[in-house]
Amino acid sequence: MGKRGAIIAAAALVLGLGLSGCAATSVEEAARTELSNVVDQSIQRFDEDGGSETTSAGDGQYALIYDPSAPGGRQVVTADLADSTSPAFGDVSTIAIHSMRTLLDSSEFAAAKVEAADGTFTAAGDSFRLEVRTRDGLVTQLNLDAGTGETSASQAILMTYGMTPEARKIFDSVT
Repeated sequence: MGKRGAIIAAAALVLGLGLSGCAATSVEEAARTELSNVVDQSIQRFDEDGGSETTSAGDGQYALIYDPSAPGGRQVVTADLADSTSPAFGDVSTIAIHSMRTLLDSSEFAAAKVEAADGTFTAAGDSFRLEVRTRDGLVTQLNLDAGTGETSASQAILMTYGMTPEARKIFDSVT
């Protein structure tokens, strides 16, 4: 193979490795963009139609119900699902899908590895692992493991859009 052939082969190898790195980066960037779009669509739908978030954390299950047509200060109801006497008005700042936008805009998320496959996104950073499941362009489930070592916490959040009869019943039970 002569010197010229060796240089061409080496250049092709370097170019191939460089392009494969670009492909991985563009695939990851496409996953980030798609996740961002899905979260934004979910926020818009949740803000317009209301809905509920059911959170499992530790040994508890909690509901957050949002009704955008209710008067200000009375749009969010939270409840411990193990204690039917507990529904109370909450604050819109506690809506998890809104927190997703904050996470996606964070520097920690910018450094995370993001992948997408079959409507499921995964992101892994130094102190968190996130799985986002989607259907019809909307977030349906969030699984978050956050923290390190002894201070770690896990939670799963199921999302529904619109007011189900069960959610309406809990929402209306608050006086």
